[in-house]
Amino acid sequence: MRKRQRLLFELTASILSGAILAAAAAVAATLSRARWLEAPVPLWSVVLGSTTAVVLAIFLIRLREQRPKRILIMIPAFAQKHWFAEFLQRGVQALESQAYDAVLKLPLHDFSGQGQLLQLTAVARRPRDFVGAFIIAAEPDSISGELRRLCSRAGFPVIFVDVMPFARPEDLPAWSCYVGSDQNEIGVAAARYVADQMAQRQKRRPRVLVIGSAAQAERQRTFVAALKDKLPGAVVEVNDHGAFVRDRSREIAGRYLRSARQEGRLLDAIFCTNDEMALGALDALHEDAVSEGVHSDLIVVGVDGTDEAMSVIRSGGTQFRATVVQDSRRIAETATAVLLRALEGERPQPRIIVPVSIYPPGHNA
Repeated sequence: MRKRQRLLFELTASILSGAILAAAAAVAATLSRARWLEAPVPLWSVVLGSTTAVVLAIFLIRLREQRPKRILIMIPAFAQKHWFAEFLQRGVQALESQAYDAVLKLPLHDFSGQGQLLQLTAVARRPRDFVGAFIIAAEPDSISGELRRLCSRAGFPVIFVDVMPFARPEDLPAWSCYVGSDQNEIGVAAARYVADQMAQRQKRRPRVLVIGSAAQAERQRTFVAALKDKLPGAVVEVNDHGAFVRDRSREIAGRYLRSARQEGRLLDAIFCTNDEMALGALDALHEDAVSEGVHSDLIVVGVDGTDEAMSVIRSGGTQFRATVVQDSRRIAETATAVLLRALEGERPQPRIIVPVSIYPPGHNA
């Protein structure tokens, strides 16, 4: 801001200098009555116009050069969201390697569309503060209109990550792009893994608990459909109040485990639509020693492939057996590359899908 004020001061000073020169030329014309100063286009107006044009051109060039190379990063949640943290770390590193500064907008409340709407409105008032943006949308159905308005007013490319905020790729505004995994592919990959594990145990009517969230609901819907397709006898119960929060998933899983034990209908698998909730389900198993012993064959499957989740899986000795990996490093690198090319004038394609995989390796996603 100080640089801009300095440039404005220099512009004002230069224009005043030009005006003084023009006034001097006018005075000279009056005193000397020289014919060349009394031409149809007086010298003073030529001096003023030329000076102003040159100074204005220099000012615009310098202002463009001085525009901060800042990239906006807006995420929908922060506390205990390891996938977001890993994406941020890798994305910021990629930006800094290209001499860009990242500006992180933390959510007022996790996964609050209203809170993100306030942030988007503030950004729209100061579009020249940034040259590009990464946005992970919260409650996209409720704020898609404001996202579209931001993209049209901002004048810079916007890369949407992880959450596709519009129904179809062609609905994305110009100079915006979605980079992330296909949410349906995630559900199918998890269902395939669970079905394979149940087949190995010769369980044709497994009882499966799904802990999901209202956000990214495609994951649990696709999982249920794909599992039913492979195991028509499966009994699946979905709780979509997990909100991607570890403690909430622990409470939900704890209630279901106790109820299942008391009623004699033991669970065979728990699928959680992110790793935080999968770790919460594992916490519930550890807290209930009786349930842990009874559910010794139960498997827990998560989504994201965070470092913490993969470390727990590698350690063995727990029911957390697999996670569907959304490679945060690859997504960050891909999104950054798309944004940098857009800043150079290359219009991005609407949708770039990064494939998922199952961890541990050896299972087809």
